[in-house]
Amino acid sequence: MSSELKDRVCRRTRQRQVLREIFEQTPRPLTPAEARQLAARRAPRLGIATVYRTIALWVRTGWLVPVSYTHLRAH
Repeated sequence: MSSELKDRVCRRTRQRQVLREIFEQTPRPLTPAEARQLAARRAPRLGIATVYRTIALWVRTGWLVPVSYTHLRAH
């Protein structure tokens, strides 16, 4: 992992902390929009771009794993 990525991972902002708690406490995968909606009560200024950037960072570091539901679409 690059030092820049380590620095970004180590930054614990209030918004990231709230998002992390949302993902840890929700028993199913969340879309970015769902995560933002759930986090908005505790971090009302959290923007969708921050959610996407944070999720991308966590996927790169292995903390989150992307899930695809395309096979569950109704016919």
